[in-house]
Amino acid sequence: EFEVVTTDGVTSENEGLLMKFFGKPVMQGPRMFLDFRKKETFDFLMRKVVAMLKENGIGYMKVDYNAPTATGCDGPDSPAENLRVHMERVEEFYRRLKEELPDLVLEICSSGGHRLSPAWMRIASMGSFSDAHEGIEIPVIAAPSALLVPMRRNQIWAVLRKDDSPRRLIYSLCAGFMGRLCLSGDLNSLSRESASWAQKALDFQRRIVDLIRNGETRVHQERLGRSRLHPRGWQWFERASDTEKLIVVHTFKNAPDDLAIDVGPDWKIAAKFSEHAGDSRLSHERIRIAEPGDFAGYAFLLTKKS
Repeated sequence: EFEVVTTDGVTSENEGLLMKFFGKPVMQGPRMFLDFRKKETFDFLMRKVVAMLKENGIGYMKVDYNAPTATGCDGPDSPAENLRVHMERVEEFYRRLKEELPDLVLEICSSGGHRLSPAWMRIASMGSFSDAHEGIEIPVIAAPSALLVPMRRNQIWAVLRKDDSPRRLIYSLCAGFMGRLCLSGDLNSLSRESASWAQKALDFQRRIVDLIRNGETRVHQERLGRSRLHPRGWQWFERASDTEKLIVVHTFKNAPDDLAIDVGPDWKIAAKFSEHAGDSRLSHERIRIAEPGDFAGYAFLLTKKS
């Protein structure tokens, strides 16, 4: 979170770099913002961030942004214009970061600034779509975000806990197939069975790489209800190209006893990812799932029949 300095992190080296409004540092909780309009800020971060990444051979970095700035800041123009110029320079620093480290995988996580805009996604390798990492609403948020963010940059956390049932693990992992799957949680203490499901998910993800890069997305939510925190019914997500289709299904509370998804003619199931793969089949141009139950996840990779 290098755009800010915490109150206990202010030193003689960075005190003069702080953004101010009416002569006082801009603060959000314990955070104060660096002023990117100053050349000294760039020089400071080139030493503290870029040099550190290079010297340690770091190839992946997650950048947080957990507090919004004020409505403006001091400067030669109006407060809002001053802030706009600052943000323009922030983007410039990120581009400079990518120039200095062209192979760096850069994740932008922005629960405060929410930088899932086209401009920021052109800079980032990927963006964390939400902080709803462990709630049952993960797939409800992930699916529509894949309509706004390129799928290859729609990073989705699957937080796996050692006490999770296979059903819960698969529910979380299936949500990750709607973008770039990122594993977290109790990975070092999972049981052998749970670790096997995580490995199967990674294997399935590798098989859909081409679809993640190139394809068209559709989302269908059935009887979802008004609450995203307490979803009902079910949803399915489709990512399709001319030769492949990915279908991801999630059920919520009060799911139907049987599900049917139209996929069209001349398709066959090439791979499945689910707890009860035998309960699902492709018949008469439809994927049919019998008795899925509440809060279950299914993923299917379809290929064209030869």
